[in-house]
Amino acid sequence: MKVIGLTGGSGSGKTTAAGFIREMGIKVVDADSIARDITVKGSPAIGRLVDAFGSGILLPDGNLDRKSMADRIFSDPKSRAILESIVTEGVIEKIKSVIEDERSAGTPVLVIDAPTLFETGSDALCDKVWLVTASEAVRLKRLSKRDGISEKSLKARINGQLSEEEKASRSNVVIENDGTAEELKEKVRKVVRSEIAGL
Repeated sequence: MKVIGLTGGSGSGKTTAAGFIREMGIKVVDADSIARDITVKGSPAIGRLVDAFGSGILLPDGNLDRKSMADRIFSDPKSRAILESIVTEGVIEKIKSVIEDERSAGTPVLVIDAPTLFETGSDALCDKVWLVTASEAVRLKRLSKRDGISEKSLKARINGQLSEEEKASRSNVVIENDGTAEELKEKVRKVVRSEIAGL
């Protein structure tokens, strides 16, 4: 089984690209979805996060205030390190389990969709890495439209991640996404067909 890591910074269009890959019949594992599953109300991870950051990280219903937490970790490297030490371990273990299950099931290709693939060391689980990237101006515009948060917060989020240059230097394939969704779809299709035999 070939394991592909798909990554990209906030606003790059990585999630949209992952959707196009699914449309082509390829199994995609969403690391963010796993992280949400292991940080639900009452989970051991939530308890550890409250111990580390206080109950102010929770919404009134007891679930994690993800937007507030994201703003905090992207502007504070220490907080980010604490969060990652709590959540990343669980996510990586789950991804490893999924890889083994899919390999046993005879799945030919598995894509790991992870925004912090390099930062968490998850790229070591992959045979190749595909990066979706876009200029900072385009990413800021997309994030502002999608999340409705300030440019200062957006820049802190972008600057809290590895630079695009660093990610590109460590990736096997770089997909530029400054254009439309349709243009991205065509680029993704070309990459899939050239990189994965039989598709």
